[in-house]
Amino acid sequence: MPMEAQRTPEPDQFSEYFGIFVASGKALNRGDMERACREWVSLGEQDRLGAIEDARKTCMSASGPAFVPFPSNHLRAKGWTRVALPRTLPAITAKETARADKALDLIEDLKRLQAARRAAGHARGATEAVEREQ
Repeated sequence: MPMEAQRTPEPDQFSEYFGIFVASGKALNRGDMERACREWVSLGEQDRLGAIEDARKTCMSASGPAFVPFPSNHLRAKGWTRVALPRTLPAITAKETARADKALDLIEDLKRLQAARRAAGHARGATEAVEREQ
């Protein structure tokens, strides 16, 4: 008698969706889960799959948990259905950002140097004035 292939049940899609937000570090409570679940049940299968994929992208690209949307807000916004216009400005590379940061640091150094020279000039002028009075 041949053994039947074991079938693994598909994971609950809502648990997968909500788990993405939990894994991102977003502080969520039971109310957040209930609100998201209410939004989730109103979606069709394609939207659910789109929401899961978009949640992964959104949470992975966020700079931190504070920048991750709440799951119910993410579902209401339906970002996975939006088609973005093509980018019109070139992307700023890490190399260009580093060069700009270095230039800003040099500007700050120059400002500090100028302020120190002004302060030294005022101190010298005050000393000369006191010497003249004597």
